[in-house]
Amino acid sequence: QISDFDAATRGPTLPSRSHLCTPFMADAPFLSPHPRALAPSDIVLGAIWIAPGGGEQGDGTRGDPGQDNATATVSAAIAHGVREFDTAPWYGAGASEERLGGAIAALSEEQRQPLQVGTKAGRLYTEADGREATGPFGDLHALRTRVCTNDYSAAGARRSLAASLARLGVPRVTTLRIHDPNDNSNNRRGDPHFADEVAEALGEGGMAEGLPTWWTKSADC
Repeated sequence: QISDFDAATRGPTLPSRSHLCTPFMADAPFLSPHPRALAPSDIVLGAIWIAPGGGEQGDGTRGDPGQDNATATVSAAIAHGVREFDTAPWYGAGASEERLGGAIAALSEEQRQPLQVGTKAGRLYTEADGREATGPFGDLHALRTRVCTNDYSAAGARRSLAASLARLGVPRVTTLRIHDPNDNSNNRRGDPHFADEVAEALGEGGMAEGLPTWWTKSADC
């Protein structure tokens, strides 16, 4: 399967995507087989690690490194030429977006100008009482009671993006990717109630309706 689709016009973002399937790699028109040296600006920093895990039903139970650590990590990356940051609601049940947003808020306007921030859609998080999970997560216990539901519709993408922007504290993101359709903690192949989320995303009313056909071939490897 492919974990991440890029909803921006530039196509999929492919740093270190060792899990991509061969048909996708063969068909993708923008890839070159020739190796090249990476500049710092080619590197995407994954913000999953600047936040605690979302729990046993989420992305693990790692501890909280704290906002100061997140701010220092982002600042050091920028100082060394990194310009793009990747996050997702799934990363820490929204905590990764919150931590990244806090780090961005601590930057100067000059430092923020060249930044590119990408997040993902497909999974929606609410608090245990049903409220949108857009506020500060508080302690780890509260964070890990957040509820994840899957929604690969266009309406779900809009709702997910609105929540992500609130957690990040930014007015827009550079990229919005589709996260783990057909292979995630709520929907696995072989399960009795398995639903084809790739078909949902690519079909009428889906968040990726109208994508080129080579995407559909790569999505169901």
